[in-house]
Amino acid sequence: MEENSHYKSELYSKFKDIGLLDTLKAQMRYKLLEKLQVPQTKPSSDSLESPLLAKIINSLISDHMRLNNYNFSYSVFLPETGTDTLKPEEIIEILNIDKSAILNKGLLEQLIETFMLKRPKTKEKMNICTQTETYDNIIGLESRLNNVDDEYKKRIGNLESTIPKTMEEKFFNYKKDLEKRMKLEMQAEVKKKNA
Repeated sequence: MEENSHYKSELYSKFKDIGLLDTLKAQMRYKLLEKLQVPQTKPSSDSLESPLLAKIINSLISDHMRLNNYNFSYSVFLPETGTDTLKPEEIIEILNIDKSAILNKGLLEQLIETFMLKRPKTKEKMNICTQTETYDNIIGLESRLNNVDDEYKKRIGNLESTIPKTMEEKFFNYKKDLEKRMKLEMQAEVKKKNA
């Protein structure tokens, strides 16, 4: 019994060391996801120009995942794409990229950095205005603004004066209702005592 468990643990560690265990897990995840997913339509031919383009894109993404240790995503992504990936050297050759331009980074990262450096930088535009109005125009504008302020203050004053009145009226009506109820209750009590 101990021999079997020893062989199992030894076999497990060997499979793990050579990467077979991760491959098996990835295949199992893929098969499970494949069974669980609703069949999806393939992308239209308009979205991908050719299988080579899809292969290049998938290779760039898988290279990026591998270099950044996104192991779980990488293990699911590879079987899901269903294509063999290209090596970075093959992609460089297909895209006619100068090999000296590629540094020790991932190919996708390097391509994006190169693209960003070559893109023309836009300068911020600034608008400058100069006041050309005369003093009379400024006074006219100032008086109009003062009139607007005065009108605003009047409206706010009218609004404030109406709100308390309505509250006072509501309170007064409520008070009247209470007095009527009290009076009716008193009369009912007097009738009960007299009867």
